[in-house]
Amino acid sequence: MAIVNGNARRYDGDPVSFVVVFEWDTAEPVATIAPDSTGEWSFEPDINGEYGVTYLSTGCKPITHGPYFIEGKYGDFIPSGFLMLVMAESGGRYSPELDKTDSNTATWDEYFSHVIDTGLLNYLSSDASDITIPTETKVIDQFNIDWKMLIYGTNATWGNDTHTWTLEFLNDSDNVMAAIKSEKDGTYQSGLWYGPSLSSLTKAGQYGSYPGTTGYLTFDELGIHYENTRGSNYNKSFHYSVDLSVVTNIRVSGTARSTYSGGGTAGGYIRIVPPEAV
Repeated sequence: MAIVNGNARRYDGDPVSFVVVFEWDTAEPVATIAPDSTGEWSFEPDINGEYGVTYLSTGCKPITHGPYFIEGKYGDFIPSGFLMLVMAESGGRYSPELDKTDSNTATWDEYFSHVIDTGLLNYLSSDASDITIPTETKVIDQFNIDWKMLIYGTNATWGNDTHTWTLEFLNDSDNVMAAIKSEKDGTYQSGLWYGPSLSSLTKAGQYGSYPGTTGYLTFDELGIHYENTRGSNYNKSFHYSVDLSVVTNIRVSGTARSTYSGGGTAGGYIRIVPPEAV
């Protein structure tokens, strides 16, 4: 990755008002930066690409230059979208934001456009009262410690609803360094487990009669952090210590069954959320 530095000053020595960095091919702005009192500024893009730079200041004509190829924090992989989606909806329920074939939804670009050939994407909607998505597994040859993942797991619509999904962190020899699992834990309940492998897991604490999972996974040199975002009926936050510096790939799997004739949902997902705007 590369951090671009510059110094932008007006004719009178004062710093320019703003430096705008944009994608060269689309002219789409990606960052607006206010230089310091000496005119110094810096920028680190999220992904590899060609970028242009424009200096803006009151009373002056804009100055644009580029393109410059800059290595991004995340390389070529654009960090947003579902890495694993396994959601079954019975009884005629349909959630268009979960359907990779419905590109007219407002969230399609964020959820699917960057991962349409990368993620494990299994969504099934049916009028039937009992539908199942069979177990499928996929290795994704990407991992970045700066990713922030939203994870979700539920089977709380009807008594026979169920789901299982797993997330494994692999090194370049495909050895498992850490694992997380979401699975049915009783009627209307979903548990969350973590540990060194799928065969050696610790169950997260739970709160409420019908716990489920909604929260964020983040990563750093100290390991894996899960932050619950539910206000009630939840699997509790946890931290798992592990060396993630050797992780190069992830492996995901998932299955789901929805059994409510009145319109039910069961399953879960792992989704990379976009980086915060600069």
